[in-house]
Amino acid sequence: MLVEDLGDISLESVIKRQPQESQIRHWYRQALQLLADMQIKGRQGFDSSWCFDTPVLHRPFLWERECGYFVKAFLNNYLRLPVSLEDLAPDFERLLTGALPPGPNYFLHRDFQSRNLFITNGRLRVIDFQGGRLGPLGYDVASLLIDPYVNLSPAWQAELLDYYLNLLTSRLEVDPAAFREQYDHLALCRNLQILGAYGYLAEVKGKDQFARYIPTAVAALHRRLLARPGAFPRLEHLAESLAVRVKKS
Repeated sequence: MLVEDLGDISLESVIKRQPQESQIRHWYRQALQLLADMQIKGRQGFDSSWCFDTPVLHRPFLWERECGYFVKAFLNNYLRLPVSLEDLAPDFERLLTGALPPGPNYFLHRDFQSRNLFITNGRLRVIDFQGGRLGPLGYDVASLLIDPYVNLSPAWQAELLDYYLNLLTSRLEVDPAAFREQYDHLALCRNLQILGAYGYLAEVKGKDQFARYIPTAVAALHRRLLARPGAFPRLEHLAESLAVRVKKS
């Protein structure tokens, strides 16, 4: 077994310490270059038998681990709201249809965010890849760009998504409009997963430090749903009430 000490300097810590435009652009572009390379090259000869629980990010997985997790861990257990999976099912069905249209899969890290990227000798290194499997390109990009730990502005998210899409189109045949449409749905899925995780970690594991990021994640969910008015009416109404509730608490 080869072990390397990556130190304790995460992307999150660097950006929070030096939030200048030059730093954000430098490190996030490097992260996206690393991601695109990992996604494309990692797909080649990928042995899915090594994957934990599922070899691919498929619809049942997203239904249980993103949508269901959001309802049970965040809405029910953390907020004590009497909302069922069935209450939101029509929106979740549409969401997953948009998140997983037919198309090729690539290597998926599944938790590609600022706390899992460490800077060693001027280069980014990736940890916590035990959830790796195959899946759509946009999921890991969303994990990085909507990450509440850093909380990139919508303007930064848009710029960096453009940069990533340019990386992709230089290497793959990608329909930019179709990619952006799928990305929006995957980002919503990831947002639900984030809130489920924070609710679980705070309520069940007693890690109260994660609760501080819940308002940021709720605001991001609300903003993303407002950008597609009427597409997910149940979720939109819920996110609006959550935003008010979180702001008051």
